[in-house]
Amino acid sequence: MKAIEEQYEATYSRTQQAYKEAQEQSEDKAGRYGSNLGWFTVMALLVLVACIGIEETYHKGCGIREVSVVSPYAYTMSVWSKFVEACSLSWEYTARAWIARSFPARLDTAPVTEVVETVVEATAQPIEQPTAQPTERHCEYCSQPYERRRKDQRFCSKACRLAYHSVKHNGKVFLPATWHKWHAMGS
Repeated sequence: MKAIEEQYEATYSRTQQAYKEAQEQSEDKAGRYGSNLGWFTVMALLVLVACIGIEETYHKGCGIREVSVVSPYAYTMSVWSKFVEACSLSWEYTARAWIARSFPARLDTAPVTEVVETVVEATAQPIEQPTAQPTERHCEYCSQPYERRRKDQRFCSKACRLAYHSVKHNGKVFLPATWHKWHAMGS
C-alpha cells in the first residue's frame, strides 16, 4: 500500500510541475503577442476604413449609385401563406354559417307599432312608414298579371320566358342546359 501511495505522490507532483510549466509558457507567449496583437487589430481596422473610403470615393467620382432592386416576390405572400389564408377564410365562413344556423338572432325589442308610437309621442311629428313595393306585375310576353317572386322576374311562367326567347331569336328554342355550348360556339 505504501508503494502505491508513493507512486501516486510522484505522479501527482509530476503532473503539477507540467501544469505550472505549461501555464508559464502560455503567459510568456501571451505577453509577447499581447501588445502586438492589439496593434495588429487596430491596423487591420484602419486598413478596412481606408478601403471603404476609397471605394466610396471611386463610386461617387464615376457616378455609380447602388440601388436596391426589389423582387416582385419580396412583398407577395408565399404559396403556403396563401393556402393557409384560404383555409382560414373557408373555416371562418363555415363556422359563421354554422353559428348563424344554430343561434338565430333574437329580436328582444318591442314590436314596431310600440316603437313608432313612442317616437311619435317624443317628437310630436308624424313618421312616414315605408310603403311596400308592389309585387304584382304584368308578363312581358302574355301581358297577364302575376305575383312576382323575385325582384328581376319578367315573365309569369317558364313557358312564357321560353316563348319570348324563341320570338326574339327568330324561332330558335332556348335550352338552358345547352346554352353555354351554343354561346361558346358563337351560334
